[in-house]
Amino acid sequence: MIDLGPDDYDLPGYFRHGADGRSGPRWQYYRTRTAGHNTLVIDGCNQIPNARVPITGSCTDGRCKWAVFDLSAAYEKPAGSIRRGAALIGRQVLIQDEISPDVSGTITWSVHTTAEPVSVSGSDACFQLANDRFVVRILEPETARFELDFPPAAGSFPIADVRQLHSHTTRPSAVTRNSELPRRVDDNHQRAAGALIRRLQIVWPRGARRLSVLFLPDYDRDELAVPVTPLDEWLARRPVRLTRYPRSGLWTAREVAGKEVAILGAPAVPAEIGARAAVS
Repeated sequence: MIDLGPDDYDLPGYFRHGADGRSGPRWQYYRTRTAGHNTLVIDGCNQIPNARVPITGSCTDGRCKWAVFDLSAAYEKPAGSIRRGAALIGRQVLIQDEISPDVSGTITWSVHTTAEPVSVSGSDACFQLANDRFVVRILEPETARFELDFPPAAGSFPIADVRQLHSHTTRPSAVTRNSELPRRVDDNHQRAAGALIRRLQIVWPRGARRLSVLFLPDYDRDELAVPVTPLDEWLARRPVRLTRYPRSGLWTAREVAGKEVAILGAPAVPAEIGARAAVS
């Protein structure tokens, strides 16, 4: 997962944020828009750039570390309407988003990557980067599906006054347009000259209130996982219940310590596990 970084400073209006901080021409460019970042987009609109987004809880003790953010203000929603939890469990990363019933519209979850896709099918996406292979897996809801595509092509925009360009002394006076940077990462200190950037996304299923996605590095090894639990359970700071899933990647129930425990992402989590197994 990568951040695309800034674009060409000579794009028209690149530093004009608008009187309200969010309606200026700066926000027409992909690298500055919400869609160009690894977050949620609602109805194709940008987040409010200067919104206050509090951390409502966090923990850095032990093997599992997590934080919960209230993103509501960034979307002009009431406090607590849109929350994101991020947990680091060993080397696994869990991203869990939750929305309240009053949040509607088309919601898109996305991340950007330069890794080569091995397979993208349903709730699993496998990538290769050099000698490392990793998997991204949708744990909840069951109806969510991955889509893989490239970001939109770089746009070209007219230049009103070439004398206002940062590099106007070296540009020919005939230059009348400037383009966004290619959808590539930097390479050897060259801007946007490296590998192609791809966009992995999920269109949030209608009626779902929680979207949980797990990032699994070193997928050739056994991993530790936790049952999917509400963010309110994270905030309760109860002990995490770690379990193992088989290398085959099948999300089925198995016996752990003499008790049947649902592996993360199984259709259901037993009541006694759901009540106790929160991220801590």
